[in-house]
Amino acid sequence: GQFVSPLRGSEGLHNLAVMAVDFDPPLSYEQLIIRRQAIALLVVVENTGTETERDVMVRAQLSVPEDPEFVLEQESVVASIAPGEVQIVRFSRLGKIPFHRAYHLEVAVEPVDGETDLSDNSKAFDIQIHQE
Repeated sequence: GQFVSPLRGSEGLHNLAVMAVDFDPPLSYEQLIIRRQAIALLVVVENTGTETERDVMVRAQLSVPEDPEFVLEQESVVASIAPGEVQIVRFSRLGKIPFHRAYHLEVAVEPVDGETDLSDNSKAFDIQIHQE
């Protein structure tokens, strides 16, 4: 027969989390000023719940404290993510990022229906660029 955990009721646990964030290549003075090639943002999302989630929206927003007008925003959809699965969402169309000494990055995975623990759905970072 089918093994059913006694801890689970009829309703499974829905929980998505942003685990980590990285730039590829890394956001650096040399990268922003000299090479000026496109930089991709990688967001690591994990399904820490017990249900497969579908059409999960992941958002990224890069802003500049000293230039309130400048905001880069992108959204991406994860078609399906199984329980315990980790997926890397790549935002590759950020375009040319103007050079500033500091950036503020916010990434979030939209809550799914029935998700109650939202504390791990988003992360915010302050990024300082040091001149080499």
